[in-house]
Amino acid sequence: MTLVIPYLEQLSKEGEQGRRRITQYTRYGTVVLALIQGLFISLGLEQIQTPGGAWSWAIRAGPFAS
Repeated sequence: MTLVIPYLEQLSKEGEQGRRRITQYTRYGTVVLALIQGLFISLGLEQIQTPGGAWSWAIRAGPFAS
């Protein structure tokens, strides 16, 4: 990634301080991506339409199934 973004390349050449900053950006980016991914997964799960409801398969296959 440092080769693509000149600012990150500059940071990587600054030594330990620059590498720490890149690591910090990476962590923040990971959290942002995880939040976005979680949002879209939850929105997708809310759209599931099954005849008996979204969790009917889990209730029928659960330990109390008759």
